[in-house]
Amino acid sequence: MKYPSLLSFFLTCLLIAGQSSAGVESMMLSSSRSVTPVKLIPVITSGSYGVRLEHGLPCLAEGGNRLRKLVHNFGKKDFVLVQYKIPYATTEGQCPNGTLFFLPEAEATEKPR
Repeated sequence: MKYPSLLSFFLTCLLIAGQSSAGVESMMLSSSRSVTPVKLIPVITSGSYGVRLEHGLPCLAEGGNRLRKLVHNFGKKDFVLVQYKIPYATTEGQCPNGTLFFLPEAEATEKPR
């Protein structure tokens, strides 16, 4: 089955495309919150590739942890797709490392100091 490798390839492309010296790619989550994780499900139709979003059960993303801002918003206006990055194991109800979720764009924009 090629789906896991296709999904890995697509996510890698998103992460690479999100890398640039200008703008915010990595930020701290300002406060803990319940989020709805999304999974990227590869879809192949008539020889073309696409992605469908599948929503998971809510989990707790803890404030103070890193987020990686991804390029694509999948049509969710005023939202940014982010990847939650934590350096430790989680307990039940907490979001595991690598969880993808949408964050309001206003929260994912670097504020002037």
